[in-house]
Amino acid sequence: MQLKNNKGVSLIESLISLVIIFFVVIGIMNMITYFGLDTRNRVIMECLISSVESAAAQCRAMQTPANQITCQGYTVNITVNGSCSPAQNTCNDVTIQGSVKNRTFNLNTIVCNLQ
Repeated sequence: MQLKNNKGVSLIESLISLVIIFFVVIGIMNMITYFGLDTRNRVIMECLISSVESAAAQCRAMQTPANQITCQGYTVNITVNGSCSPAQNTCNDVTIQGSVKNRTFNLNTIVCNLQ
């Protein structure tokens, strides 16, 4: 008894290969989405930290920082707790908070007026 030599692909083999390709494509799409969101989160944090550091530098120079700073399409809201203009020969503790997209970053600094 001799078996027939089938040269084509059966329906079951085609369906199994489609299922495997489907899972591979879904895995690749999930990775692309994950890395895209991770990149966006890093950009948001970078903008947040840079904006708060900039506001702290302005405060240490005894200038009032802006309430909002725009960075790479995001608007960072700046809140200053404390005075950026202390009385002569005194220092103030100042907390600067930045917030954007439900994320916040706080920076504590000391502003002195030693004139």
